[in-house]
Amino acid sequence: MINIPRIVIQHLNSNNKYSLIPYVNDSLIDIEVGKVFGISYDYELSHKEGNVIAFLVKLESNELLISHCRYVVEYFRLQASIDVINIRHVIGGEYVLELLVNIGGESFSTNIDVDCSLNSIPKTIDVKGYEIALLLNKFSAIVNTLEFKAKNNGYISVAPTSGLVEFLDVKCKNSALTFSTKYKPNLTKFLSCKENLRYSVRVGEQLLPANMSDGRFEVDLNELSVAYGSFTLNFMIESDSVLVDVPIKALCKRSKENYAPFYVSKLNSSLYYLRLTGHGTVILTQRKYTDVEQTFRFKLLESEVVQKVFKYSAAIVRRLRKRRTVLLFEKESCSSQEGVLDLTRRINRDTNSRAFFVIDDLSKLSEREYALKKYSVKYYFHTYLAMTYISTEAPMHINILQSANRTLKRNVAHKKFVFLQHGITYMKSQTKTSSFLKGKEAHPDLMVVSSEKEQKIVSRMLKIPSSRLLNTGMLIFDDLERDHLKSCKDVNLLVMFTWRPFEMNMLPEESTLYKMLQEVTSTIKSKVSQDNLNVRVCLHPKIRHLFTEEFNGYSIHDDDVSEALSWANLVITDYSSICYNSFYQGASVLFYQPDLSVFEEHVGQLIPDEHEYIGFRTFDLSSFEESLIKACDEQGILVPNKLRTLEHENNYHQINEFCDDKAKDRIINELKRRKYL
Repeated sequence: MINIPRIVIQHLNSNNKYSLIPYVNDSLIDIEVGKVFGISYDYELSHKEGNVIAFLVKLESNELLISHCRYVVEYFRLQASIDVINIRHVIGGEYVLELLVNIGGESFSTNIDVDCSLNSIPKTIDVKGYEIALLLNKFSAIVNTLEFKAKNNGYISVAPTSGLVEFLDVKCKNSALTFSTKYKPNLTKFLSCKENLRYSVRVGEQLLPANMSDGRFEVDLNELSVAYGSFTLNFMIESDSVLVDVPIKALCKRSKENYAPFYVSKLNSSLYYLRLTGHGTVILTQRKYTDVEQTFRFKLLESEVVQKVFKYSAAIVRRLRKRRTVLLFEKESCSSQEGVLDLTRRINRDTNSRAFFVIDDLSKLSEREYALKKYSVKYYFHTYLAMTYISTEAPMHINILQSANRTLKRNVAHKKFVFLQHGITYMKSQTKTSSFLKGKEAHPDLMVVSSEKEQKIVSRMLKIPSSRLLNTGMLIFDDLERDHLKSCKDVNLLVMFTWRPFEMNMLPEESTLYKMLQEVTSTIKSKVSQDNLNVRVCLHPKIRHLFTEEFNGYSIHDDDVSEALSWANLVITDYSSICYNSFYQGASVLFYQPDLSVFEEHVGQLIPDEHEYIGFRTFDLSSFEESLIKACDEQGILVPNKLRTLEHENNYHQINEFCDDKAKDRIINELKRRKYL
């Protein structure tokens, strides 16, 4: 059994609440009550009066002892330390770190092998029965410091040691980026004692020279020549062929406001700006100006002075007006395909709130009573006036996705956000890159889901409490005709694959997506009768411009995607959630996943288990051909219903529980109950 330190016993004896609960899995460690720490070894404890904290102690009988005490723990420090005695060059890019480990006053020596980029350092080393988990400080090759965590009996406890502070004081003025450590120990003091060091900042593939002066590093951003995109800024130090890098991080509160630019500039007729992530990492984004940004009207209305007039006048009106204002919009505020306009009408009809639907072109709507024209004066005023945004996309779809308008982006960060979703979240993993993850820019206050199964997955992946997930069903299904495609006489086949962001820098013809489209369309052409067969290829908007007008004679569909989904009675896809929309309408689904392992390596493991899919899965071209041939009749004509089974339908009903066309009513009732309307 792990010994419980005396200070915990004292807290247990001081009338603090504690409980003994079964140990289920590691996710319990993520409980947020102030902070949660595991205790498995003697430590020094510094504390002060403040918020409640929970101690978490693993006991022998697979149980956890949780104690709530009255103090905030500032840090744990194990009675152990690690010193780097020597960095010895072996051969080529290989090095050996010779370490001296001190545990409880007793010293032990050990060696670990690393490469010159410091990427191959092992996660753990064993020293006299103790398993030490290493967190290599990126500067350690130069200043001989090493951060570590110690692990004993399979349980990790917090063990920060003295080392370099990686959070920096970052500023930018007139395209000169400067940074230095804000708190002791000062980075420049460590480095000024070293000789033959070269400094730079990496932006994408480009290295910008960094000069050290007056305790700060300075970089001239006018020398940028990177392609369009977003890049993490990394501080690079080179010494004796050892190159180490650390993301430049600013010390900041974890807030959605971090995503607003803190510096904006123009470079070679393009726009670039600097912002932070939720964790303080500095990001540089460079992109083309959109057409609307180059108009005089836009420049005037989005100027900082005019934006602040909108902001403060809206604040005054909001105080005087009792009625709530809500803004609703779809993708980039330029479409009306997902039922949000009808939801806007119903909110105005059934509640006391004033709801407006934002769209770029009013001519797209047959009814304009509740519409706001994007970029109009009325639009900007209501963008600041509204306290709640309701959308099928991230909040910044109300404006320009990569907007450099810091005033507006800070305003958006403080709005309540209800995420309606544009597809059921039960296919691709929502990884750390998802903007809807906790702490990220688009993390919602409320989110709509379609089943208890989806609710559990979303809560786990995006770190959203189940109480904030509305199991109402998606409103887009209210406007879809259920099972109408089952009786379709023609064979309407839609090929629609997911775009792969990790292949964006490839030539289109070298990408996996291109090869898959060629394979699938060629197989359809050669193995299936073309009688009564209609084929469309649909591409994601982000990659549509990269491809030609057809694949093996089959045209690319550029019109309304929802129309194509209501047309196709057989959908061939890989990892796209559009399959759930099609299946609801009676279509059959065939999955083609030849790059499954590579896709999961980049994006994360797919959500459905093998027995949860709503269609047959194929993993190579031969099995895909076999499935198509089995789905044909004696004349070689495809029969889509052969690819749809009762098991597939049962799986679907567990993922989407609703088919009564009342999702909008349930959503409005939930929002009224929670006082969002």
